Amino acid sequence: MTRWPESVKKEARALGKSGKSHTEIGKILGVSRGTVDTWFWSRATRERKYAERVEAWKRNEVNGRMYVGVIDNCPKCGERGYVQLLWMDYVPTGTRNYYWQIFHYQGKRDDGHAQYRYCGSTTDRWEGRDIRFTSPKREEQFRKLRVPGAA
Repeated sequence: MTRWPESVKKEARALGKSGKSHTEIGKILGVSRGTVDTWFWSRATRERKYAERVEAWKRNEVNGRMYVGVIDNCPKCGERGYVQLLWMDYVPTGTRNYYWQIFHYQGKRDDGHAQYRYCGSTTDRWEGRDIRFTSPKREEQFRKLRVPGAA
């Protein structure tokens, strides 16, 4: 998501005051009309729009996650890692997408809590090979999900 500099937003507001439409401003500045719209919203409008998006997410998306186990060689960096499987169900279509997350233990913090480093971006381009599951029951739960392409 691109964050536009304040100078561009200021120019957009000046063009708006001169009578240009949001569509015209977008064409002049090379910005989508929808983005230009947001630059003219009041704080109350932004808060209302955000609340509407949150309600739409609640209706349309259901997320889940499962800690799966340990791998000796992370597919991204080669280090030992802790594997988590995430999924998102799209309610209107009934489809589900899966994603892997891998974390690496970094030792204890000063307060005694474990510290982990997240390895790059979440990926759906790994087959989950060589996972040592936390237990046979966890492996069974994982297999029941029938993750496409999983080893």
